[in-house]
Amino acid sequence: MLTVALTVAAACAAYAQERPAEDIYEAYVAGDMGRWGETIAAMEAASLDAAGLRELAEYYYGYAGYLTGSGDRKAADDCIRRADRLADRLLEEHGSDAAVLAFKGIFAAYGMALHKVKTPVLGPRCLKYIEAAYRADSCDVYALAAMGNMRFYSPAVFGGDKEEGIRHVARAVERYEATGRTSRDWHYLYLLTTLARFMEETGRYGEAVRVYEKALAVEPRLTWVRDELLPPLRTKAAVAKR
Repeated sequence: MLTVALTVAAACAAYAQERPAEDIYEAYVAGDMGRWGETIAAMEAASLDAAGLRELAEYYYGYAGYLTGSGDRKAADDCIRRADRLADRLLEEHGSDAAVLAFKGIFAAYGMALHKVKTPVLGPRCLKYIEAAYRADSCDVYALAAMGNMRFYSPAVFGGDKEEGIRHVARAVERYEATGRTSRDWHYLYLLTTLARFMEETGRYGEAVRVYEKALAVEPRLTWVRDELLPPLRTKAAVAKR
């Protein structure tokens, strides 16, 4: 039994170090968040180096966002707590990484979405960390994504500006493309779909259609984009042209 347990533990550790990026990508494409959660659990059970922990923080960022939107408040709160502790550890041990600072700000934003009563505390925290991320590296794709989301969704009185939000997300997309990091990267696809959604919400239907089509050109298996998001958007774009 001990030999079997050790073998399983070793396999889990190897899997967590070598396979997560592929599994997360496939989970995103399929919309299979159960697989995403399983990948996180495997990584949590493994002995990760600094790069692995940083990668885990990225996957928390995506998964906590899903849980926040799913309505499962208990699971979302638990995930955010674990994610926030990991971000604190990374910042303490490895300094001010722009991406990790952005994750901290985004985790605070998720907390506000779950608990409106905590906005007076979490709002300033969200702003603090996202602005710190942007100062640390204004070209970092996670800092740009966080700033874009914050600007898009914040009320104007608190610095919100939907066009500015769109520009920041578009810049994040451009950064991916400029560095050639567009192949099999879940976050690049996420940014494209976010950009399309922002454009749709601001009435730029034709542009939103083109961004979704770009995402499908990169990954044709995004059936939830092709079958659920694009058809009604194309109808809106056609009506707007009349």
